[in-house]
Amino acid sequence: MSSRLENNIKLKDMQIIKSIQSRIYTIRGERVMLDFDLALLYEVETKVLNQQTTLPGRFYVPINNRRMGKFEVSN
Repeated sequence: MSSRLENNIKLKDMQIIKSIQSRIYTIRGERVMLDFDLALLYEVETKVLNQQTTLPGRFYVPINNRRMGKFEVSN
């Protein structure tokens, strides 16, 4: 691989990493991603992601699925 191509790949990788990092929030002292950001990352609809995380034992998705209260959402 040429050095220029390798640098281009590294730049794209860094852009992807920064995009993901910008979607990580700290809520209640924990680092979290919101469901619509995760759905975008996995390229599925938010509804589908939420359905998959609530099916017990059927599919494994490494997500701690918590709902935020109205006060947390407004802040």
